[in-house]
Amino acid sequence: MDAFTISEASKRVVGNYPNLDVLCIAWKGMRRSEQIGFIRLWQSEGIPFAFQEYPMIYENIRDSLAKSLSIHPKMITMVGSARIGYSLSSFNFGERFGQNSDLDMLAISDKIFYELCKEFEIWKDEIIKGIVKPSTGREKYLWPKLIDNELPSNIKKGFIDSHKIYRKYPTTRKIRYLVKELKDKLKNDKDAPKVRDASLRIYKDWEAFINQRYIDLEYRLKLCKKTFSTT
Repeated sequence: MDAFTISEASKRVVGNYPNLDVLCIAWKGMRRSEQIGFIRLWQSEGIPFAFQEYPMIYENIRDSLAKSLSIHPKMITMVGSARIGYSLSSFNFGERFGQNSDLDMLAISDKIFYELCKEFEIWKDEIIKGIVKPSTGREKYLWPKLIDNELPSNIKKGFIDSHKIYRKYPTTRKIRYLVKELKDKLKNDKDAPKVRDASLRIYKDWEAFINQRYIDLEYRLKLCKKTFSTT
C-alpha cells in the first residue's frame, strides 16, 4: 500500500501561520493538489491570526452571521491578512495584519448567491428603465463599470460582493446591515481586533472559493521576488 507522500516543498509549510518567505519558495515546488490543500487548510480553516488571542470571538462572529443568514457556521470563514497574518493581495502584498487591515469575511451559500444575482439583474433593469438613477458623481462613474464588467465577471467566477449592488434590494440591504453591525460590535469590544473595515463576500460554493483563491495565489506567489519579513 502506498504511503501518504508529500513533496519536499510542502514539508516547509508548517505552523498555523507559515512565514511568507517560506511560502513563496515552497509554493513553486508544491504539487497542485498540495496547493489546493494549502487553500483548504490555511485559507479557510483553523483559528485566524487576528483572533488567536480570543478565538471564541471569531466563533461568535461566525455563529451570529450564520444565524442571520440561515446557514451553518461552518459556511462562514475569512481570508486576507486577518486569516494568515499578512496580506496576499496585489495592493499591499506582505503587509502584516494591523489596525489598518480589513476583516474579509465570506459566506458559502448558493441560495444567497443567486438571490444577490437576481437583485443585480433587477438593479440593472431598473437603471435601463430609469427607475433607479445615480445620485452622486461617484455613482455615475462607478455604476457602468460595475454593471458592464466587474459584477458579471465575478458572478461567472462564482462570487459576488453585496456592497457593489445598489442598497435598496432586500438581500443586499440585509448583508449591508450585518456588515455594519459587525463593524460596530468589533469597535465596541475591547478584546476584539481593531480593523479599518470589514466586508462579507458571498460564494456560490466551496469549489468557487477554492478556484478563486488558487487563481489569486498562483499569480501572486509565483511572482515573489523580494524577501518579506513576517517575524
